[in-house]
Amino acid sequence: MNKFLTIVFCFACVHLSAQQKNIYHKGWIDFNKNGVMDVFEDPSQPVDKRVEDLLSQMTLEEKTCQTATLYGYNRVLKDELPTPEWKNQVWKVSLPW
Repeated sequence: MNKFLTIVFCFACVHLSAQQKNIYHKGWIDFNKNGVMDVFEDPSQPVDKRVEDLLSQMTLEEKTCQTATLYGYNRVLKDELPTPEWKNQVWKVSLPW
């Protein structure tokens, strides 16, 4: 019985690891894990095309979140490094529209 459970466990581990998608490919990274090299993931494409493709795939919420500057010029957070309170300070900001 012990040997049987070991075999079942090993099979389950192999099966689960096979289901996980590898995002790293030769020359590109599959950021959205769709198994296809999108234009924005293709380093040989011009930057303008990559940006246009990525923006076309983003939701309004994703685009809006990109406008929150956490640590750069006119940053939202006053602290240099994250603190436990940073989530409440950043994500609770009301939008102007």
